[in-house]
Amino acid sequence: AAILQLERLASQVGADFFPSDAATSPGTIAAQALERARSGVDDEATRIKLRTRAAKLAEDLGRTDDAVEMSFSLSKDSNFEETAARAYDAMLRRLGRKDELRVLFEERIAHTNTAARISLLKEWAQLEEDAFEEPARAAALYERVLQIVPGHGDALRSLSRIYLTLGDVPLAVTSLERDRDGREGLDRANREPEPLVSPVDGV
Repeated sequence: AAILQLERLASQVGADFFPSDAATSPGTIAAQALERARSGVDDEATRIKLRTRAAKLAEDLGRTDDAVEMSFSLSKDSNFEETAARAYDAMLRRLGRKDELRVLFEERIAHTNTAARISLLKEWAQLEEDAFEEPARAAALYERVLQIVPGHGDALRSLSRIYLTLGDVPLAVTSLERDRDGREGLDRANREPEPLVSPVDGV
């Protein structure tokens, strides 16, 4: 119901619905209504949904700076909870806001566990390489993965490919060799038989 009220407000006051116009009328009225709706919801998931929808309304009405500000504030207030952070991520990708996306990835990495940190670094590296066409940035991110897991195969193979793209053949070869050594070590460990234990003590 609160979301529908916000949608009706947006249709009534248009661009004045958003924070940068809060000092003017009818923007003041709309901003106060938004604040009451935001603070009057006890359930955290509903509050996140409400504020996410409000930010999307700002984007739909062309108020991109307001939309980014509202979505970032929500992400920060929720300690970069997954739902809020993903919504902010999707908005920044739609708007092509590279710098804000990079800041968001750093914040999410700082607020999560090791396994999720690796996944986020790999996702970020792929974004830099494929969408932003910044292979050097992607390589630096894969190197950060290796700081966490030195023998990470996916990261090493990706680094080899990127270093070849950048024309750094020695680093490409080194990355492949590290990946090969890691896989061979794992194969040896899997092939080694377990030591026999005598059923008679001392034998």
